[in-house]
Amino acid sequence: MRIALFVVLVCLTHTLSAQWVVKKDLRDTWMTSDSTVYKPYQSDNNPATVYISIPVKTFKTDYFVVKSTNPLSILLNGSVVLDKVSEVRLSIDSLAARYPSPEFFISLHSETPLSNSNLQTYIAANVLHQATAPEESYLKTKTIFRDFSITATLVLIIFLVSIIRLNPGLSADYFSIRKLFSNRESEDDHYYYRVTSATILFYVFTSLMAALFFMIIIRFTGVRFGIEGIATASYGTLLVTWLTVSMYVLIFLFVKIVIIYLISVLFGIREVAGYHFFNFVRILLVTLGILSLVLLIYFVLHGQGQAFYNFLFATLPWILGLWIVLGFFKLASRVRHSAFHLFSYICATELIPFFIIIEVLNK
Repeated sequence: MRIALFVVLVCLTHTLSAQWVVKKDLRDTWMTSDSTVYKPYQSDNNPATVYISIPVKTFKTDYFVVKSTNPLSILLNGSVVLDKVSEVRLSIDSLAARYPSPEFFISLHSETPLSNSNLQTYIAANVLHQATAPEESYLKTKTIFRDFSITATLVLIIFLVSIIRLNPGLSADYFSIRKLFSNRESEDDHYYYRVTSATILFYVFTSLMAALFFMIIIRFTGVRFGIEGIATASYGTLLVTWLTVSMYVLIFLFVKIVIIYLISVLFGIREVAGYHFFNFVRILLVTLGILSLVLLIYFVLHGQGQAFYNFLFATLPWILGLWIVLGFFKLASRVRHSAFHLFSYICATELIPFFIIIEVLNK
């Protein structure tokens, strides 16, 4: 008898907590675009993208509900919120905290035409408020992502302190801004220009820092690197993603080493290869370190301006361009060949990879 009563109570509680009421069907507000102007939705146009405008204040405490028979992407004010979803319920309050705006301009995009038969959009409210309304996973991970970022930052700080204590001389050389812009450096530090266990630790640190930087940028912008799912990821998935992206960056650094050494031999300036790559990693450490520090402070303090994240991301091509110019003058002081010979070497080792990286960043 007790078991039966318990089952009835659980079912009743579940039923009460799941009672929702549709406050407004948004079908009449659908819009389409012909790339010049937005106009009311017409089914005979077979649009793949539907646009909806939602006043935040009007539907505060309510939920934006999307149901589709085909997977679609959801963008809010130009930012990708969810990708390849068929059914989702988004809290207006949570969205307003994440994307401060008096009005939401939502884009629903599918690979197949959207129509009344395969898409439903409406505003719903939980009339009883007996249980916490189920929000979409990406909003639940808002705190998880911040916790992960703080933890990853602490790991990077501990890692950095450890490698500085292991080799303070090398660390001081890597982080010396004066030497970074100097054309003349001591020949006594030539052993720093070789690939050793100490320098590999700095490569690993650079990779981890760059990966965290990219993850936060991707989390808050429309940049696509194939890891957009971090917006809805669990803590464990975020950790695996961080290590995976770090591995890709580390592989890139080692490929860069091989390219520099091979081309330096081809151009007959083998003696500058180590110095060249050392300064490349040095500028990554200094500039990415500064950008990451600014980014993390802004993010941890709940900064929400997408324009700020876009600006930080847009500085990367400028940093790489600055390095090419700086690298040319630094190497010129060590190479006895003509300026044209050195310029050809820079084109092969820096300029061509620069355009490839820009193409990847702007995908």
